[in-house]
Amino acid sequence: MAKQGVTQTEVHASADRVVARGAKPTVVAVRAELGDRGSNSTILRHLRDWWSYQSAVKIDAPLEIPETLAKTIREALDSTWTAASRIASEEIAAARQVAQKQNEGLEVQLRDAVETIEEMETETENLRSELESTRGRLDIAREQLVARQAELETVRSQMEENMAKTEALLVTRLSALWSQAIEEAGTSTRSAPREKTK
Repeated sequence: MAKQGVTQTEVHASADRVVARGAKPTVVAVRAELGDRGSNSTILRHLRDWWSYQSAVKIDAPLEIPETLAKTIREALDSTWTAASRIASEEIAAARQVAQKQNEGLEVQLRDAVETIEEMETETENLRSELESTRGRLDIAREQLVARQAELETVRSQMEENMAKTEALLVTRLSALWSQAIEEAGTSTRSAPREKTK
């Protein structure tokens, strides 16, 4: 059965994993890490490239950090974390103050807007009431005008009727006076010669 080939990237990654476990990156170890894939010559060629990338440093054992250096690193990290936490807390507090001031400003604007709306609603209600009152007065005035027009029409009819009666009465009266005058004039004419005879 033919052996499966391996790439340079796979060999380098396998060598890194072997070193990470604290072992030496030999051909056998790397081949085992690759799952027994690849030929020894191919793995060796890629390992030589890997060694060149490691600046020809021989790795005999995992790197151990001295306790003093580890303590210094931990203290530096703690100090950095504390400073970063303090700075973050200050920035959060400042942002919170800014947000609080903005909220206060928004609350003031909201209260002003609510008051303005309430004033407008009150004014609108007053105008509505005044309009209803004006409409009521207009309705009453309209009814009074209609009644007054009816009264005027009644008075006009009565006046016309009275004028007609008065005119008829005057005509009758004049006719009677005219007849009386004619009769008196005739009587005077008949009686005038008799007076001369006497």
